[in-house]
Amino acid sequence: MSRATLYSHGRLVTGDPDRPTAEALVVRGERIEYVGDDATARARAGTDALELDLAGRTVLPGFVDGHAHVVMAGEAQLKAHLTDAPDVAEIQRRVAAWAEANPDAPRVLGRGWLFSAAPKPTRQMLDAVVPDRPVYLDANDYHSVWVNSAALAELGVTRDTPDPAGGRIVRDADGCASLMWPRLER
Repeated sequence: MSRATLYSHGRLVTGDPDRPTAEALVVRGERIEYVGDDATARARAGTDALELDLAGRTVLPGFVDGHAHVVMAGEAQLKAHLTDAPDVAEIQRRVAAWAEANPDAPRVLGRGWLFSAAPKPTRQMLDAVVPDRPVYLDANDYHSVWVNSAALAELGVTRDTPDPAGGRIVRDADGCASLMWPRLER
């Protein structure tokens, strides 16, 4: 039998509504053998166990978030492709090209821009290439939307608009909505 590892004196979140927390965890090899109180965990781990004192720290179960954005992936095929755009100039070129190719579309849509290509995007960068229609560009992670002034107007976002629950409106030095609408804090 392999040597156990004992994680003790912690606050382990179990995910079990009947026992939501525990103090200790015993792991042997690749298997969790025990989750519960310190004394029982120590007895189960054995005298040769490697003990790691968590000193009250919290331990969460591993999260595997295997979800797909199937509908969004399909919709992305109808938008300007921005994933491999290396910089703001290329994003602007592609957005302008999409707007020109879709003159009857009420909105200019793009998908996949990266913060590495546009680390500080502003509404003015999009206004420069499409001043007359709302522009909505989904970030590659689907958690932020870069918009232009027309989109902010369409959404009714003003200097006085409060941040949405769970996100924030990025504002310029004057307090005006300036660039994007993150759905998750960055």
